[in-house]
Amino acid sequence: MNFLQLKKLEAYGFKSFADKIEVDFDRGITAIVGPNGSGKSNISDAIKWVLGEQNVRNIRGVKAEDIIFAGSESRRSMGVAEVSLYFDNNDGTLPVDFREVVVTRRLFRTGESEFYINKSRCRLKDIVNLFADSGIGHDSMGIISQNKMDEILNARPEEKRLFFEEAAGISKYRSRKKEAMRKLEDTENNLQRVHDILGEIENQLEPLAEGAAKAKRYQELQEEQADLQLTGLYQHYQRLQARRGEFDQQLQEKKDQELAANTAKQLIESRSAQLDGELLNLEKNLEQLAQKRQEIHNSLEEADSRIKVLEERRRQGKANRQRHQQQIRQQQAAMAEAGEGVAGLEQAEKSAQSKKQAVEQEIAVKRQRAKELRQSLTELRQQGQGLNQQKQKIQAVIQSAEGRVQVLERLQSSYEGFGRAVKAVLKTQQPWKAGICGAVAELLDVPGKYVLAIETALGGSLQNIVTKDTDTAKAAIAMLKADKLGRATFLPLSSIVVRQNREQLPAQAKGIIGWAHQVVQVDNAYSKVAEFLLGRTLVVDTLENALALNKNLGQRLRIVTLEGELLSPGGALTGGSQHHKESSFLNRREEIAQLHQELKEKQGQGEALASQLAQLQEQYEKLDEEAEELSQSTSQLEMNKTVLEQQAIRAREQILLRQREIQRCQAAIDSQTEELAVMEQELSDSMAEIAELMEVCQRQQKAYAKADEEHRGVYQQRLSRMAEKKNNDKEIREAGSRLQAIQNQLHQLDLDASKIDYELEQSQDKMLSEYGLIPERAAEKVLDLAPGELKKSLAALDRELKQLGPVNPNAPQEYEELQKRHGFLAGNAEDLEKAKADLLQLIEQMEQVMTKQFGDAFVKINEYFGEIFVKLFGGGQAGIQLTDKEKLLEAGVNIFVTVPGKKMQNLSVLSGGERALTVVALLFSFLKYRPAPFSVLDEIDAPLDEANIGRFGKFIREYAERTQFIMVTHRKGTMEVADTMYGVTIEDAGVSKILSVKLEDYQQEN
Repeated sequence: MNFLQLKKLEAYGFKSFADKIEVDFDRGITAIVGPNGSGKSNISDAIKWVLGEQNVRNIRGVKAEDIIFAGSESRRSMGVAEVSLYFDNNDGTLPVDFREVVVTRRLFRTGESEFYINKSRCRLKDIVNLFADSGIGHDSMGIISQNKMDEILNARPEEKRLFFEEAAGISKYRSRKKEAMRKLEDTENNLQRVHDILGEIENQLEPLAEGAAKAKRYQELQEEQADLQLTGLYQHYQRLQARRGEFDQQLQEKKDQELAANTAKQLIESRSAQLDGELLNLEKNLEQLAQKRQEIHNSLEEADSRIKVLEERRRQGKANRQRHQQQIRQQQAAMAEAGEGVAGLEQAEKSAQSKKQAVEQEIAVKRQRAKELRQSLTELRQQGQGLNQQKQKIQAVIQSAEGRVQVLERLQSSYEGFGRAVKAVLKTQQPWKAGICGAVAELLDVPGKYVLAIETALGGSLQNIVTKDTDTAKAAIAMLKADKLGRATFLPLSSIVVRQNREQLPAQAKGIIGWAHQVVQVDNAYSKVAEFLLGRTLVVDTLENALALNKNLGQRLRIVTLEGELLSPGGALTGGSQHHKESSFLNRREEIAQLHQELKEKQGQGEALASQLAQLQEQYEKLDEEAEELSQSTSQLEMNKTVLEQQAIRAREQILLRQREIQRCQAAIDSQTEELAVMEQELSDSMAEIAELMEVCQRQQKAYAKADEEHRGVYQQRLSRMAEKKNNDKEIREAGSRLQAIQNQLHQLDLDASKIDYELEQSQDKMLSEYGLIPERAAEKVLDLAPGELKKSLAALDRELKQLGPVNPNAPQEYEELQKRHGFLAGNAEDLEKAKADLLQLIEQMEQVMTKQFGDAFVKINEYFGEIFVKLFGGGQAGIQLTDKEKLLEAGVNIFVTVPGKKMQNLSVLSGGERALTVVALLFSFLKYRPAPFSVLDEIDAPLDEANIGRFGKFIREYAERTQFIMVTHRKGTMEVADTMYGVTIEDAGVSKILSVKLEDYQQEN
């Protein structure tokens, strides 16, 4: 027969389960084992949390985020915790149409929670209701821990009752009754509110009826008043139309006057424009005549000025002619003088050129030698630069190595990588420090190729502290405790015992290097420490050889390879990548030794390079000295050559200067002769031009007199037109004043007409907005009343309206709506009365079912509890009793037990084992009455002795046929009855791992 079964648990980020874990639960008994602090109880916490536990303290937390993995030294904290439970629901125990039900709960570090049933989002309430009365629940007897046992036994009777209700299967009825009672209370409250509202409405109906009648009469009077007001409004509209006709006639007359005045003004303005044109033409003529007169005057002045210039030029020409004749004579004398001595200068030039060629040949020889010296110096300089670069590289390597050594030595001196407690002991200044020999890593000298193997073999033992005696170790431990610095392992030389290794190694085995304590070097005083830690560890070159050797020896040896793989007795194999070597004390020591050796070699190379550089420097200085002397002699020859070149250049310059002087004198004579001829011609031309200009001046004077006379005539005409224009402007202003007066009158008439138009428009709008009529339609509805009669009628209506007093215009509508609401609420009151009766009947039925079901269950559980108690204790008696038998559904439950050989005692004075067995007896009585699908027992067997563990195991095995048990335990007797066992361990700091063993398969194999 199939029952509801917990198939699997998945967790991710929950407490110590940083990596995703899966725990498969088979039918029967599953044991969860592991050392203290490994996180095995986190599995029961995870189950309880998914089933709806809301109090974080019940799952060993303080605040909600405590259930999310908080991180460790090597792992970051996580932002979410998630747990899923998988159920086999083939029997339909859970009220959902799924054969497999997956319940998931998720919590984010931000505080947000999510709940899912088969990956569909839901509420926590939905999960609690899903498992109601199924025997499963976060607060049921199906999940019991050591704390829960005390809670059950120490609970008040009313609190103990809850466990019995869960076992009796009436929890869902109590929840439903509570919900029905809440609905009943809500219904009664709603019914009371409805009756209160109905009373208020009935109080309002009568006043509203009177107000509605008053509002109706008020409306009739308003309609009569509206007809009278419409008549008055239309009569006012007719009067405005009559006045508008009168204004139209006056406006037309003023517009005719405006047209006549405007025409007269335009005629005067036309004459003014004509006068403006004539004045403009006269002014243009005056400007033209003035310009012509000025041009004639300018021509006269230019001719007179030209005559004066020509007279002055003629006088200067005569003087220049005499000066040129004198200069020609002087140039002829200088030309004769320059021709003398040219031959002597040419001879001096040839002598200087000859001496210069001799000096140039000597300079060429010295330059060739200088070139050879420069090439040799360049080669020496390049060699020196190459040696310098090598020297700098070596110095850089030395500096880098020295810096690296300093860093590593600081790390060594500060015990970098050691635990806090180890550092504290090694650095202490306490008097007992003299008894500290050092850490194991300090005392061993390991060749470089064995460092990784020895580190792997020693592991955490590298940080073990060697002391001379146990007293020193005790003093160090006392300091660590007092200062709360942590824990450390000590190896007192006076007390450690080395067991002899009797292992015989096969002679033909490949890759064996030797026992680990033999490959390290250590002071004789500490050889016992090396043999104690490494004497039973074999060093082999490769993993393949190690595996082969271990297999031949039956996997009983501890073997380490040069690459750091470790084979433990029994077959466990450890390997993988290593941390950076700086993190290793031994690696740092090996690296420091290598760096010192490298420094010594590099310093020797540097000294050799310095010697070579000194030799090159000496050779370079000799060649440089010779090159300097050669440069100085070459410079002297260059100076001599320059002197000779200057002498030849000066001779050539003197020759050229004299030749140029002869040419210049001849050119000056030729030029001056030509200029004399030109001057003679210019003097002749100037006399002729002067005569011509005298005739032009006489003609221009006559033209100027004529132009002046014409200018005066046009000026007189302009003065006459300006006087006429002034009179015309006066007439324009007068005509404009007359036109403006007419326009002002016309504007006033327009304003008055607009005002009447506005009043007409307002009257039309009022008719349309207040009465919905245009004037033509209003004429059909007005009353035939004279204005006096109309006024009297309106006054009479006003008096009657005032007599009515304040009127609520909405009273008829409010009265009708209130009547409808009264009817609606009366119907609601009837519905609420019926609902109240239905709820009372439902509560009565549930109480009957709960009373019968709880009573039957209580009797049976009491019977089973007594029987199972006797079996577990080997005697005695136990029972349960209600605090008030008359109130079966409210009474608390008391538990009475009598342990064999003792009187009846209070539960609080029972021993831990007796309390545990009492709770177990109660649990099994619940399971016998109503088997639960599964039960989680978290170390409830811890207080039991071996004999009771045996009886407890038999009961578990008996009940496992109908109930699936998940037990967190570390008791051997409980483990023996398990079908499946899961081990929980912590490999990485703070992270739990799961290992599984199916004991049936293991027993069959063996």
